[in-house]
Amino acid sequence: MTSDALPRRGADVLEAARALQPRLRAAAPEIERAGRLPDEIVKAMQEAGVFGLTMSHSMGGPEADPMTQLEVVEALSVGDGSAGWVAMIGSDGGFYAAHLAKEVAEEIYADREAITASVLVPRGRAQRVEGGYRVTGHWPFGSASLHAEWFVGGCLVMDGDEPVQGPEGRPLVRMTFFPADRCEILDNWQTTGLAGSGSQDWRVKDVFVPEAHSFSLFEPPVDPAPLYAYPWFIVANAPGASLGIARAAIDTLCELASEKEMLPPGGKLQDEPEYQLHAGHRNHRSELALDHARTGSGPGIIDRKRVSGALRSAGPAIGTMLNPRTARGRIVGLSDVFHTSAKEEGSMGSAAEHSGGRGLAFRRPWCP
Repeated sequence: MTSDALPRRGADVLEAARALQPRLRAAAPEIERAGRLPDEIVKAMQEAGVFGLTMSHSMGGPEADPMTQLEVVEALSVGDGSAGWVAMIGSDGGFYAAHLAKEVAEEIYADREAITASVLVPRGRAQRVEGGYRVTGHWPFGSASLHAEWFVGGCLVMDGDEPVQGPEGRPLVRMTFFPADRCEILDNWQTTGLAGSGSQDWRVKDVFVPEAHSFSLFEPPVDPAPLYAYPWFIVANAPGASLGIARAAIDTLCELASEKEMLPPGGKLQDEPEYQLHAGHRNHRSELALDHARTGSGPGIIDRKRVSGALRSAGPAIGTMLNPRTARGRIVGLSDVFHTSAKEEGSMGSAAEHSGGRGLAFRRPWCP
């Protein structure tokens, strides 16, 4: 998709992502069975602008702030957790493009909606050679790899058998780009949660990577936009997947409770005071978790740090946003209320847990 066709505002992408929720819910059983997103779902997400969400204004993208990114991932995860997870990983291309020379970024991301599968942990070895590196490596948890046009893998820079030391005496780490046809994807992702995220391992062997196709997140980006100035903004959207999955599970529980007939004297589960107490408490916890994320990731954080000139010291705010409580509040809450209701009300729990459709809402968070 060319820059002319990209949505110009993050709000437009968010609206389109929310509109995809019914379609994602309908596709959820197929996604789990196949262990991947259907091609038509991927195409719909690209047309919505999901994977170009972080592309800079200078490249014709929306350059969405961290909170908008999180909300897009959450909205998709309400429809299907795997779709949200693939979006969370696959939309990072804008951050990587910001660290490349403009002409190289334009070459790699000629299609601004190109999906990037990336593992930033340095599991590769990049031997210095003339003009670049020869890279061999094996990276686990390659989410979005089944749909990616480009792969990015973290590497230790090597000189022979020894890691090259950086200016601070630490091993030098580079992120290296690989076209999809140079990567081998291993079929080793069989899970009960996020089954459709396609998070297989992938590897390369002795692949040449030009110097211009590598970068370091710890060096200043080429693009001066504030979004790219602090390296760990790249993970700011991560809580969105868990938040969306949990929201869907709570909503599903409420639907079940509205239908579940109680034993005599009768009535619906939703009318039971104990259910209302537990469900209300857990829903409150889930909303607090979202608010907790919002305080650290809204557009204001970029504006404030731009004015103060201290964006690179934004760690406390990012830490607040990425605190495990952000996601755990919803996940633990939904687990407690669901299993409490299941224990008290008999068959509702086992039927939902082991069936397709609604049952997926309670299996998605759990990976072995």
